[in-house]
Amino acid sequence: MAALHLSRQLGVQYKTAWVLSLKIKEALGLRRVGMKLEGQVQMDGKYAGGHIKPENKAEERIDRRLKKEVPEHEAAMRAGACEKNGSGFERTFTRIVREEQGEAAWATVRDHVRQDAIVVTDEHPSYADLAGLNQHRQVNHAWRESERSRRALEFDVADE
Repeated sequence: MAALHLSRQLGVQYKTAWVLSLKIKEALGLRRVGMKLEGQVQMDGKYAGGHIKPENKAEERIDRRLKKEVPEHEAAMRAGACEKNGSGFERTFTRIVREEQGEAAWATVRDHVRQDAIVVTDEHPSYADLAGLNQHRQVNHAWRESERSRRALEFDVADE
């Protein structure tokens, strides 16, 4: 939250709100140090930034999904882990890493996920080594989409 917005909400001077926001951020940062996610922990990565403006003509456009087309200094990889324990109080841990690789995922699970937790990821090769740390399950996103399409088709045929 911006300090100006906080000052208006609390009815205090901007300087007071600015110091308060720094203290809140520091407290949240310290809380992350010993954070251990539990239950079912879902992990995934996401590239953000490095937007390339598309060309007007379709034949001049490039496939921006390819990593080689995004300048390395502009795109940042964010790795995230979110616990799903059914209690309604679920925590999320995020970390900025250079690229989606096994070492970063392994370090995140080792440092911030309890050993009795179940880690759920997609089929990206960087998550292959996690089975040595925790119980590990993989989700095939492509299969789920094709399965949904097949089931929808079955229901449409059955209705006719």
